[in-house]
Amino acid sequence: MYAAFSNMQVATRTRTNVKFYLDDPTKRDGQFTNYISALLDGYMDVVTRPQALTVWNDVGPLYVLPWHVLDMPSEGESSVGTIRMNGNPNMLTTGVITQNVAGQAFPGTLQASVFNVIEIPGYGKLHNKFPVVVEGTADSIPPFHTEAACRCALLFDEQDNVRGMVGGRSLTILGPA
Repeated sequence: MYAAFSNMQVATRTRTNVKFYLDDPTKRDGQFTNYISALLDGYMDVVTRPQALTVWNDVGPLYVLPWHVLDMPSEGESSVGTIRMNGNPNMLTTGVITQNVAGQAFPGTLQASVFNVIEIPGYGKLHNKFPVVVEGTADSIPPFHTEAACRCALLFDEQDNVRGMVGGRSLTILGPA
């Protein structure tokens, strides 16, 4: 089903509409009273793995196409200055595209567990320890022109203090980079 897409490397342009809820950078009091919003433009360099066959509950068999991200830099302007977001080099961002109906490749479901390092002026580098879960509908591979919802995750500073959360965002996979 997805064998023709196995072992590919694709770079795609991205746009992330991101919302941060952060503490006061001078107080570090754990009260997320600062709201920052930004559009971050960038790209993702994605590698697909060999397709796999699985049975989920009483549906299937269903094919899945696992993948992982090599790099995903993005940046954009906000009320506090330029925000930069990259993949966390210590945590692998992975995902899968899954058939929704046996025998039909599309539409499929795109799912990912994303780990980021985010540089925000006044806060330094923040990271999520638990994945931001991303989910959307894939109508093709690569899933160009797909908008995916992103769940929220806590953000930690370099001393592992909780500084806020990233949430209410969406990722749009635009097209070839």
